[in-house]
Amino acid sequence: MLDIGATHLAKQRTLFMSSPVTIQRNGETDIAINATKGVSDFSYVDEYGVDVLSQSKDYIVLASDVTFANPLPKQNDIIVEVIEGYTIESEVLSFGNEPHYRFTDSFKKEIRIHTREFKREIAP
Repeated sequence: MLDIGATHLAKQRTLFMSSPVTIQRNGETDIAINATKGVSDFSYVDEYGVDVLSQSKDYIVLASDVTFANPLPKQNDIIVEVIEGYTIESEVLSFGNEPHYRFTDSFKKEIRIHTREFKREIAP
């Protein structure tokens, strides 16, 4: 029963709280899906003993929409979105000892992907 509820909520989020993005992976066909944007804050100590505070730009997607041969996000995947006339590219990255993605629910219906924006240009 909870599994059905999680599926319903994930689909509602995608319908009403998301925007189109494209996920690019080397050697595979791009995937056009909808994602909800968010942020995550990270705090960790780097290899030099310095406290690092970092913030990722996150994309929450339905796990079933990611149709690559290996459907889990990979570091260096690129997520592309167009916002207000700009094409924005963000690279999938891990921050400190944290993984580059996590499931948002115990049923693994949604994936929260951590990224950092690296390119912004006027959309063609």
